[in-house]
Amino acid sequence: MTGNSFRIVTTGQVVSGFDRALVERNLAQLCKFGPDKLAQVFSGTSVTLKSGLDRESAQRYLNALTKAGIVCRAERASVVSEPVIELYRDIPSIALQGADLPQVTCPKCGTVQPKADSCSQCQVFMAKYRPPQAPHPAAPYGGEAYVEPVEKAGAPVGKILLALAVVGVSTWLLMANPFNSKAGKIDASAGRYVNEKYHFALAFPQQWNSYSVNEAIACKTIRSEYADQYLLLISPSNPDDRMMVVNFSGTPLKIFNERGWDGMLNSTGKRHKILYDSVDEIGGFKLYRMGYDIANSYREDAYFETNDTLIQIYFYVKRGPLKDAEVAEMRSVLLENLRAI
Repeated sequence: MTGNSFRIVTTGQVVSGFDRALVERNLAQLCKFGPDKLAQVFSGTSVTLKSGLDRESAQRYLNALTKAGIVCRAERASVVSEPVIELYRDIPSIALQGADLPQVTCPKCGTVQPKADSCSQCQVFMAKYRPPQAPHPAAPYGGEAYVEPVEKAGAPVGKILLALAVVGVSTWLLMANPFNSKAGKIDASAGRYVNEKYHFALAFPQQWNSYSVNEAIACKTIRSEYADQYLLLISPSNPDDRMMVVNFSGTPLKIFNERGWDGMLNSTGKRHKILYDSVDEIGGFKLYRMGYDIANSYREDAYFETNDTLIQIYFYVKRGPLKDAEVAEMRSVLLENLRAI
């Protein structure tokens, strides 16, 4: 979409890893906000920070303000939202170029970046990372150098039996869990999901809970017959109020490509009023997103292509007085922590 039709909105939520006092100092430095405007930013209601932007400019403002530690979103000006307060008409150029905000160096990959819990490059949780320890040198065999004995002609019976056992166990594991290669790996204690087969990773706050399909089956969007399609189910509170779901899309990639994004919007728009849509380059992927109300919740779907497969990540937030802030939190987790690997 072209034209100056975007605006930057915040509900005053701070980015994970920042505290409010630090964010207030950053906004005072970058945007020249005084106490009155800072009070409006953190009032808990939706506040428009900048309007009349094209898509590219909106993304630059979004990046700059996120680095300052404030959770924002770029939305089309036609989107219906809570009453907003126009705080200013121009951010100084320093906000678009970055500034000397608090920096940290990732202990794993060495990337220098704004202070945060997880590394923006390798996604490791920096406070918990410990470098691998060098292995202890092997003790000498009997005090002298150990020489592997020469095998006699023919394979030893013991090694043949061991090989057969390994093959048998491997075959059984594959038969018992044929979807293991698809599912990826989740480390809930570190807040990280990695799927090497489909080349993506998603970090999430450590305090979030992860769920099995059986644990989340009470939710209307989770169905047992599609259990093999769900890759990750996480929530900052409980699945009835808020949840983020990573799964194989019910729309095959071929159909997605045939319809095009406009076709997907039109198809969904026949059932729900589309409140938000965007196409952005996020974490190495082209991410297609749409938001709409469903039942008593707001839901936002995101799609990306990887390994000839269409992956869908969606989240929903139950309607309530904190809906906007909760939507902003869920969206920031997705946009800041989805990475191609």
